[in-house]
Amino acid sequence: MADKFKAGTMKELAIALSKKQEHEVECLTEESPILEGMRFEPATHELWNVAAVTTKINGAGFVPINSPLPNMKTSQELKQTDLGIVGGRMFMPADSVRIMGGVGAYMAKEKPKFLKDAGNTVEKRIIYDNFLARAIEFGNVEDAGGTAAGSGSTGLYSMIVYKEISGENTGLYSRKGYGDGKYFETEYEANGGLINEDGVPGYAAIIKNYMGIQVLNNKGIAAIVNISESKLPTTRMISEALLTARANPKNTKIFMHPRLLAWLGDEYKKEILQTTNNDKGYSTLLTYWNEIPIVTSNNFLEGAETKITLS
Repeated sequence: MADKFKAGTMKELAIALSKKQEHEVECLTEESPILEGMRFEPATHELWNVAAVTTKINGAGFVPINSPLPNMKTSQELKQTDLGIVGGRMFMPADSVRIMGGVGAYMAKEKPKFLKDAGNTVEKRIIYDNFLARAIEFGNVEDAGGTAAGSGSTGLYSMIVYKEISGENTGLYSRKGYGDGKYFETEYEANGGLINEDGVPGYAAIIKNYMGIQVLNNKGIAAIVNISESKLPTTRMISEALLTARANPKNTKIFMHPRLLAWLGDEYKKEILQTTNNDKGYSTLLTYWNEIPIVTSNNFLEGAETKITLS
């Protein structure tokens, strides 16, 4: 029997595995474009993933006829990535539940708001705790030279180049999370009965699933940090970041804040724009850099990143 747990985006997985809650995945990724576009693979275990990372290759050779062929061998190291919990505890005041027509109606109205917020939180963690942290750890970082940390929207920003590599640089999900055809497990406290919280009667539910982000291949991640309006990355810096990540239009994306993209458009596209009397629009928008798609997200800190000192 074929394994039903495949790789795919959260939307694709929802269609295949959680048709009962497909709309909830849409809520989770509504304002999280990076999360929405990422591919996820099933973890090797319920709550963690073990991957073999190749550290050395003695490969095939090119030798004359009737000459001995070299021995081919790979050296590997096992790496474990733990999954985390997406979700939280939802308290529903009894009066509000009654006015809205019951627990089901309350959940239908309020749950999407919590999921949208959860998606934003998860994406922010992916940006800073996974992508940027790993780029720094691997030494794949360029410094744009900005110093205006903490000065509002004109402060510091970063740019990330991420390449998806199956089994190495990928999102992870737990098979356990799709056990009954639902993406989110929902467990009601007190068997769905009334509880008292700080003197307020109501109902409570735990809503959760398990996911993780694995970035193991140093040839699939790069970043430019300490970017400010007066210290934008040069075209050479961006090209170097793409080269470091071995960027390929099929599986690589550039991530940044929308404001940073606007600055780059003003800096590098405005000078070459030409308009005529018949033109009805004007755009400095950049959607690709050397054929690599650009994805913007408001889950990057808006000019509030801490200056990163590179060793």
